[in-house]
Amino acid sequence: MSDARYLTRRSALAGIGASLLAAGAATAQARRIHTATESQPLTLVPAGQDAGGNEVSIRIEGARRIVESNGIPDHAVGRFPNGGNPNQIRAQSYRFAMPVAPRMGGGAEIQRGVLLGVAVNGVPFDPGTAEYWQGDPSTGWRYEALGGAVALGLDANYAHVQPNGAYHYHGLPIGLMQALGWRADRPSPLIGWAADGFPIYAMT
Repeated sequence: MSDARYLTRRSALAGIGASLLAAGAATAQARRIHTATESQPLTLVPAGQDAGGNEVSIRIEGARRIVESNGIPDHAVGRFPNGGNPNQIRAQSYRFAMPVAPRMGGGAEIQRGVLLGVAVNGVPFDPGTAEYWQGDPSTGWRYEALGGAVALGLDANYAHVQPNGAYHYHGLPIGLMQALGWRADRPSPLIGWAADGFPIYAMT
């Protein structure tokens, strides 16, 4: 079994799994028809809002690292809803599990509907979008979240909100990096873990 399958997310209300949540979000957003063919300068919503109370616990159980959180970031966020994103941040019920000692070539692969990883504050990394060319998932052509062709309402943390209220990062989590003391002239602090268990660091 792929190690990526150990990374799951549950709805605070229904307790459904990652693939169902992602599929539901994709269905809701895929109805919007997009026809842009070129990237555009990315406009970010300033991060000056308090998202609420962050709750996260990290522990080791046997060979697995377990991260449980409510998905609320512990740094300032942009205003949601906004012109590019109609959703409001709401607490989630996440449980992420990944190997403590990951192996290179262990067969992990990123699958549709499975999150890429989780930050140390319990907010997920979810680089893919549910925005398809002509609103048609069968084309296989998704818009890049950071490409600017489709306004997704990303804030200054390169993050925005799913229809279910899940705040998630599409790029560098700037507010988290600042809170952790990241500096361009020093090695990056630990930012999070990928689904296969490998640590995530910011660029240096």
